[in-house]
Amino acid sequence: MFKKFIPLVALLLIGCGNKKNSDSKDGSSDQKDGASYKIVYLTAQYKSYIDAVKKDYSNKGKIYDEKLINPLINNYFSKCEYLDLFRYGYSYFIPDTMGIEHAINGINKNKSEIAEAIHKSINKCSEYLKDDSITFYVQPPNISRSEILNKMGGVTGMTVGKKHILITVDTDVNGWKDGMEYCVAREFLHSYWTSTHYDSTFKWTLLRYLAYEGKADIFAKKLYPAAKAPWTSALDEPKKVELWKKITPRLHTRNFFFIPEVMFGSKDYPLWSGYTMGYKMVEDALKTQPNLKLEEWIALDAEKLREMSGWK
Repeated sequence: MFKKFIPLVALLLIGCGNKKNSDSKDGSSDQKDGASYKIVYLTAQYKSYIDAVKKDYSNKGKIYDEKLINPLINNYFSKCEYLDLFRYGYSYFIPDTMGIEHAINGINKNKSEIAEAIHKSINKCSEYLKDDSITFYVQPPNISRSEILNKMGGVTGMTVGKKHILITVDTDVNGWKDGMEYCVAREFLHSYWTSTHYDSTFKWTLLRYLAYEGKADIFAKKLYPAAKAPWTSALDEPKKVELWKKITPRLHTRNFFFIPEVMFGSKDYPLWSGYTMGYKMVEDALKTQPNLKLEEWIALDAEKLREMSGWK
């Protein structure tokens, strides 16, 4: 059952790495003069995986770990707060080797546009919050021309930990540049929250994950009100009420298999259910106290947001 929604996790997700390895192995990094962030392109790592698979297709799964996932962890993400989430999202998943090379070429041809979109979004974010020294890791999609990624504007992100943001982009999708700016903004909020409020005592629950994602989209919508973010409106009002009744008894669960089912969708939950509910909960909460400053509502815990929202 879980393998059916694992690809959605890989597509949607959500001081870490080894500092000495912060630059890409092939030197394919990009940074504007004086910028407080860095971009590392992971296309060389994916190309290495593809080349190895061409020589030994029967061992595709083993090569996937040895040439791609393990090097990414060892070189960049080994000390990240959300390393387990990264492992989970990619552990069952083999990239589309037929289409991934095309996606790599798309990234290589559009590096300047990718860098510009990230730069524009970071500048907007920095008008509201300060979170310097972020590294963005840009990779091709694991599922080339995915229907889900297409609905998302060709871009999705995952904050692997503070200062470390993984961006997946399919440059064949129309509107990917706009999608990139919105994605950077929501992941920026995740990085900021992790830097300022996450510690080793924090324990994830479904309710906390709803709030975590809801805050990120509220912030991104503040910067890009016209942006398309279908995961924030995947359910109509009756469906939201139905979902809330269904998940209320399990809001405090820490079941790492159940939470992604709600957030991303499964046979029991519609696509993006949790993202829509989290956005609605945070949105309704902030309507009750419109004078809260940005830093104040970002700091609010999930229980307080739930209380303020009226979703009891």
